[in-house]
Amino acid sequence: MRTSPLASTDRRTAWAAAFLVLLLVLLAILQYRWTGEVERAEEERTRSALVRAAWAVSGELEGELGRLYGRFAPPAGDLAEALPVCLAAWRATALEPSLLRGVLVARRQGEDWTLERWDEGRAASAVPATEAGAAPGATVGGLVSTDWPAELQPLRQRLA
Repeated sequence: MRTSPLASTDRRTAWAAAFLVLLLVLLAILQYRWTGEVERAEEERTRSALVRAAWAVSGELEGELGRLYGRFAPPAGDLAEALPVCLAAWRATALEPSLLRGVLVARRQGEDWTLERWDEGRAASAVPATEAGAAPGATVGGLVSTDWPAELQPLRQRLA
């Protein structure tokens, strides 16, 4: 028995449709995988950019703190005379001068430690800073006795 040409065409159309459906399913699976890989690659790029930025900030902060320590290393002479010069030098070279909120000096007196803070508003003398022998741009101020803040009490106990 012979099949009609119409039945043969219907069969080919059905096979073609089945093939196209399988191809569509295969493409959907591949697209899902590729999208996942693209997302993972983007996530990795973002993570590595974040790590690079964190290292850059860390390096800048470490450098700035190193310069700060270098400027405020204990001087050989009178501390009250050296502090205005140190402050002026720090402010002239600092990338972020607001990093230094204040200067505190701990001094041993007998068995205890006293704390003094640098007060720029307290004039050490009535003459301008340059006439007092300080570097140009330096602030003449003075050390003022202050109470130990709560956040520095553990340091005070370790010093004692």
